[in-house]
Amino acid sequence: MPLLMRILKKSALLIAVALLSLTFTLPVRAALLPAPSWVAVTNDSWNRFKVEWPAVAGATGYWVQRKADDATSFETVANLQATQNSLSDTVTNGHLYRYRVQAIGGSEPGLSRDAAPAAMLYPVGIGLLAAAPDKIEVSWTLPPNPWLPDNGFTPYVERRKLGEGWQFAGKGMTGAASFTDTGLAEGWKYEYRVRLDVGLSGTLLWWPPADGQVVFTKLRAPEKISATLTSYGTVDLRWESTVTMAAYSQIERSTDGGEYLLLSTVAAGTPTFSDTTAVNGHIYRYRVRHMGAGAVGDWSTEARIVFLYPNRFTTDAVYPDQINLAWTWPAVDPAALGEAKPRIERRKTGESVWTLVALLDAGATEYRDQGLKPDTVYNYRIQTQYPDGSFSPWFPPYGQAQEVRTGIAFSTGFFGHALSGTMVQLEWDFDALDGKTIILERYDEADVPVSLLQSASERSFIDTNCLPGNEYTYRLTVRAPSGLSTISSEPLVIKTEAVPTPANVVATPAAADRMVITWNYDFTRESGFEIWRKTTGTWERVGETNRNIQYFTDTGLPAKGPVQWKIRAVRGDQVFSAFAETESRLLDVPALPTEMDALLHLGRLKIKWSAPLPDFGLFVTYHLESRSQLNLSWQAVMDLLPGSTEADWFLMLAGSQEFRIRADVKDLPVYSATYRYPGKKPASPSGFKTEMIGSGRVLLQWDAPEEAVSGYRIYRLDVKPKQLIGTAAGDATSFTDLSVTAGSKAQYSIVAWNAMTTANEVVLKPVTVPTTAAFNDLGSAAWAAPAIRRLYAKGIVAGTSKTTFSPGKMLTRAEYVKMVYAALGLEKADRPSAPLSDIPKEAWYAGWMYAAFTDGLLQPDKANRLYPQAVITRGEVAMLTHGACLTAGKYLRTPGEESPIKYGIISQDALIYNPNLSENPTEDLLARFADSSDVDEAYRGAVAVMAANGLFTGNEKNQLLAQKGLTRAEAAVVIDRLLAIK
Repeated sequence: MPLLMRILKKSALLIAVALLSLTFTLPVRAALLPAPSWVAVTNDSWNRFKVEWPAVAGATGYWVQRKADDATSFETVANLQATQNSLSDTVTNGHLYRYRVQAIGGSEPGLSRDAAPAAMLYPVGIGLLAAAPDKIEVSWTLPPNPWLPDNGFTPYVERRKLGEGWQFAGKGMTGAASFTDTGLAEGWKYEYRVRLDVGLSGTLLWWPPADGQVVFTKLRAPEKISATLTSYGTVDLRWESTVTMAAYSQIERSTDGGEYLLLSTVAAGTPTFSDTTAVNGHIYRYRVRHMGAGAVGDWSTEARIVFLYPNRFTTDAVYPDQINLAWTWPAVDPAALGEAKPRIERRKTGESVWTLVALLDAGATEYRDQGLKPDTVYNYRIQTQYPDGSFSPWFPPYGQAQEVRTGIAFSTGFFGHALSGTMVQLEWDFDALDGKTIILERYDEADVPVSLLQSASERSFIDTNCLPGNEYTYRLTVRAPSGLSTISSEPLVIKTEAVPTPANVVATPAAADRMVITWNYDFTRESGFEIWRKTTGTWERVGETNRNIQYFTDTGLPAKGPVQWKIRAVRGDQVFSAFAETESRLLDVPALPTEMDALLHLGRLKIKWSAPLPDFGLFVTYHLESRSQLNLSWQAVMDLLPGSTEADWFLMLAGSQEFRIRADVKDLPVYSATYRYPGKKPASPSGFKTEMIGSGRVLLQWDAPEEAVSGYRIYRLDVKPKQLIGTAAGDATSFTDLSVTAGSKAQYSIVAWNAMTTANEVVLKPVTVPTTAAFNDLGSAAWAAPAIRRLYAKGIVAGTSKTTFSPGKMLTRAEYVKMVYAALGLEKADRPSAPLSDIPKEAWYAGWMYAAFTDGLLQPDKANRLYPQAVITRGEVAMLTHGACLTAGKYLRTPGEESPIKYGIISQDALIYNPNLSENPTEDLLARFADSSDVDEAYRGAVAVMAANGLFTGNEKNQLLAQKGLTRAEAAVVIDRLLAIK
């Protein structure tokens, strides 16, 4: 085996040597053409790339290939001659392309070279929006489903102003589809174009390719627009403007909440317009904008007018001294009635001057004009007074009036008694007739009245045509000079039986409000007595007594004026004695002081009162009374003279004493208010502090001492000498300084005093008054800016920094509690005994939240939490506001008060039922809003109260959004509106 291997190896070697010794030639392949040294791609024109490369030596041609977007392989787009080393290739917008160039030698391709990726990307549409007088919103759209490189694109925007060249406006954010251009000129024409840079070649094409897209900036809106209704029915519009580019102004009007329609146009620079087409019974809203040569202005704010006045004016009833007037309103939104106060004027026929007699609650429908002169013709007219002080036209119109004549009153008493069996004396109150004529009649046997007397001068009449024991019926009619007569008196039946007259009739005062009438009667022929009283009118029966009772206590006395009584004996209903009269007596009671003050000096107490004691002559005497203890009787210590305003009394007793003035009015005592002299030095108030500081207001508070204090004096110490800026009553615990200057330092002191002396002065550390609010973030809340500034000046709200208010920030429960309590003058409270687990005592809001809890406005949950930092909802705002107003005693009208209540239209002394009004005004009011069903049951009543008082008005969609929170700006407007309610 080894021998065989050696033989084989030797044979192979010999064969190899033989082969190497042979000589012959094989064919050799040529080298590949090199690739172009570079390939560049540039924009040739819209939708076309230009591909370029340098010539390759030896090349007989070139292949150009490309692939788009995410394609995996190239495709040949051109096979060119060797003399061509560029290509214009049409492509599609919105795609990314890659190009490859390969030289060809004969039929053999050389090596290839790839160009850098190229993008064909430019906008396919430009949108322009004039957002403000100095701002244009530029937007653009991309081609459908664009293929973008990983780094996206950066938009570049250019503009040119009319008559100028293109300028760089700015670049947008990566991938943005819009750009805001600011700092522009108001009312000017601008052109815009946009290009998109993806960081690759082929991305610098502008769109539009030629002239830019055109837009005009806005013109500023007119300011301070107002609408005033004139008394002849024209709506006068006024506004202010500083726009110089306007060609004219447009005025639009909305009627009853409908869409705005063009009303008129006025020439540029005209700041007024009179709308003569307004019609009674509608609510109008107006707005104005300026228009230029292509420029459109912003609309002004709305100016609103309620054009509403009665369309029917009638007389319901007429009396001698009263006329009942009634009117109706046109059909209108019930809320508008809340802005329409009926205003009624009156004049007598023959007079030229109208007199205002009533300005009624909004929406009223009736009025009773009382205290009129009988038998007199009065003219009436009615109009509406609006909250801004303007007036509607009159109804009836100028030159016309509602003419009414009052009736005449049966203004005399009618009495009679038998003088004997054959004579009856009839009497009437002649003084009350005031020149009128009486017609006296007696009924005959056929029950027909027959005239006995017609006279304007007689006071009585004796009928001598009578028989003993018979009954005779009489009646009296009164006729005025105009010929107008009253209804006849009730029939008076007299029986011809004589009864003796009471004697010694005397009126004796029993108290300040009662008089005892006594008389003598020594006969037994009466069944009782009638007591009559006369004040400024005619005689009226005020009482009666039974037989043998010869006194009567009259408690229905008038406050002042003359009064007289007369008594007669009666037997049955037809037999009467003559009257016996008392003297006329004045009941005028002097007006005594309701407040007194005093000052102790050198042992003498000088007691003062504001008005001099009135001089009634000998009819009234005055006395100063004193007592040292409540259970002791009053003692007169000195007499006082009419006209005096003070009394100087030597104080003999130490300790407290009380003083008063007694007036004796013909044995009838009347007393002044009581003044208490404390008899000891007052204690100084504790807890003196500044509770709230605004740029125009500093609120000081203190805790009143238990000792008697007559009052407080508040001083400013930062001025020399110190200045007394105000006083406060003894029961006061706060004082508001409205004289501060924004940005200054103020220092205060307080001194308690009473009649004896003053307490020690309490001095407060200096405080810095903040500067006037200059918040720079109210641009988005311009509608709330005035309210925010007013509340800031009062110290009710503060900024989130020195320069920001954060109007759009949502409000917390604690923030709103503080705002509404501070606005209503309610004070913070001490920490309650009940635990509140989420109210740290050191928190700024602790005292306010304690107060809301103590007043019952906030209820903690089972874990005793009040959630002070939670966003407060509008429903909660309504509950808190309503409850705080009740606590502070501030009146808020309830739903339905904007129109009369169903069972309580009270006009003077009338109560009228109106079947057309709702049984549930709360639900009716809420139903006016689109989302009333979303208002939680617990909040419905309070939300309705807020709406009834204009504190909640609904948004542009007429929604209350009771379950949503409200912003700091919205809360400021609510509180500002609340403070405007008187």
